[in-house]
Amino acid sequence: MSAPAAAWNTFWFTPAAPWPLGLCRAGFFASFYILFLARTDLRWYALFPPEFYQPHSFFAWLSLPVPSWDGMGWLVTAFEISVILAALGLMTRLATLTAFVLGLYVLGLQFNYGYLHWAHAIVPIVTGILALAPCGDALSLDALIRRTITGKTASTGGQYRWPVQLVRLIFVTVFLAAGLAKLRQAGLEWVLSDTLRNYFLENQYVFRSEGAAARSHLLADWLIACPGVCRVLAVVVLAVELSAPAALFSRHGRRWLIPLLFLFQVGNALLLYQDFFFAYLGLYLFWVPWGRRSCSSNSCSEGAGAGGMNF
Repeated sequence: MSAPAAAWNTFWFTPAAPWPLGLCRAGFFASFYILFLARTDLRWYALFPPEFYQPHSFFAWLSLPVPSWDGMGWLVTAFEISVILAALGLMTRLATLTAFVLGLYVLGLQFNYGYLHWAHAIVPIVTGILALAPCGDALSLDALIRRTITGKTASTGGQYRWPVQLVRLIFVTVFLAAGLAKLRQAGLEWVLSDTLRNYFLENQYVFRSEGAAARSHLLADWLIACPGVCRVLAVVVLAVELSAPAALFSRHGRRWLIPLLFLFQVGNALLLYQDFFFAYLGLYLFWVPWGRRSCSSNSCSEGAGAGGMNF
């Protein structure tokens, strides 16, 4: 086997235990339901004036209509049930597939009214990955039922590796795209000017009623009063976003980049009122070095490390 082919197989298909993927599945769907679906009424999209509806993508290709209030209610309820079942791992394959299909419609409907939010977009993508993956083979009610009836449990295999890696790839691509967008739209002026400071100022005093100021008033005021600190922070943010793909290949890079990205998202939620943890909190589980904890022998630890499961 050539070196590129070996590196490709190592990256995607290094044997891994099934339970880390099951834990990631449960954490992703549970956090999405608790942090977003349980607090948000998605039915209100059905109340938008029909004149504002401008279908894009598959909504236009398939001529998908806007449902009535009752119809949207049924779709949202079915979507919520599928997310709960996916978190529990009951009828996992059907639940994740249903969550993917309904999520494309229920979450995608908003994009046909001129509203774009990349935090919402990543949910159907990850759901689709999990729908194709054997994520219910461990840490699921399906696995418990199967073990009770047949006594069989899932064994280590490469099929539990590629879904984790693919979610990681999507994760870092989002941050890389954010960094490239800053450079494309503003260039170095994004860090040399008061852009970030103005964002803090706007969210603290222009949109004060949104609640961001109530949570972080003192810190935001201090940052606003220190334009030099804001510029340094802007440099760090841009550098980390552009460096995010290195987390895929470097254990040392993961030690720094993933915690920094997490802190950036905390800062966004507190200072800029960009609260998208409902989509991303569960995704950080995919970066935890579960392989190291599941391997006790030296050979297993080395194999997990070579495959990138560890920091």
